[in-house]
Amino acid sequence: MQVDKVLKNIFFASIIVCGIAFFQKDTFPPPSEILSQLFREPLQTETIAKPFSIKKGGITYQITPLYNYELYGMVVSYHLASSWWDYYHGEWKDALNSKDLGVVWGDNIKSGVYQDMRFKSGSWTLYWNAKSGKDYAWSKFKNEAISNNHLLSSDAKVSRAIMGAQLGDQIYMKGYLANYSHSNGAFNRGTSTCRTDTGNSCETVFVTDFKVLKKANVFWRILFRLSKYIVFISLIAWFAVYYNRVPGLPV
Repeated sequence: MQVDKVLKNIFFASIIVCGIAFFQKDTFPPPSEILSQLFREPLQTETIAKPFSIKKGGITYQITPLYNYELYGMVVSYHLASSWWDYYHGEWKDALNSKDLGVVWGDNIKSGVYQDMRFKSGSWTLYWNAKSGKDYAWSKFKNEAISNNHLLSSDAKVSRAIMGAQLGDQIYMKGYLANYSHSNGAFNRGTSTCRTDTGNSCETVFVTDFKVLKKANVFWRILFRLSKYIVFISLIAWFAVYYNRVPGLPV
């Protein structure tokens, strides 16, 4: 078989593999793979932490801890403040909140109802709905066992861990439910401190510890990254071989 045909086959095969991996890499794990810690309710306790200031991106932020907070849960959605369509973080000059995580826990984990739901993050809101044909899921889904977490951190290691969290990952985080503001404008953001919220609960958390306890779809994530590279490399190689085989074209 000619080299250009081999490269052509590799290119199209890698596109197919990349497409399959793309849809598999963000699937949620089944209930049988959920860690028992995720059945716990979030823990909110009184704090003795005092207000403090931190500086990031040339802006000084004032952090006011309200409660100690710990959460075990599964990531069902996320939003990056760096997204090109995110208007608000730039307008607010908010460089501290780099990522939001939509997280479920407790009854929404035990029942497995999360598998019948769709989740989507906006610039500051988390949306959820039953999948098509899964309307019965509404009777099982607990609106008080999901939250949209606006995450803040001044620690580089913690920030890297937060940015590395992906859909289906089982996570643990610890820190403070907090209000924060900054001196470069009239910006002030608060937090929910109610553990029985049934609407779109938004917790603003200054994170001091963050761990991915169990990653989801490791095989598919690796395969997706590799297949993307192979698509690009095989296309370039195929074009180069074809270009040099066409009569009359300069080499």
